[in-house]
Amino acid sequence: MPKHSHVRDAVALMLLAERKRRKITQKELANRLGWDANSLWKLERFERGVQVTELYEFAIALGIEPSKLFADAVATIEAEISKSK
Repeated sequence: MPKHSHVRDAVALMLLAERKRRKITQKELANRLGWDANSLWKLERFERGVQVTELYEFAIALGIEPSKLFADAVATIEAEISKSK
């Protein structure tokens, strides 16, 4: 497993929680993102990471202010890195 896979997984888990909090199905979010459902499935199962540009797309698709989602992602990453020290 890559050195920082726990960080990648924590961000994916944060995005999954946001999707569920807003009661958006996987299929609906994939459509909003312009992704196939399999790509979103892989992200939510920690088989792929999310790129910074994709975080912006997630914010728009989830109806979240992009700056809030980026701040939440940074806080998640910092917390995961702190745990691993």
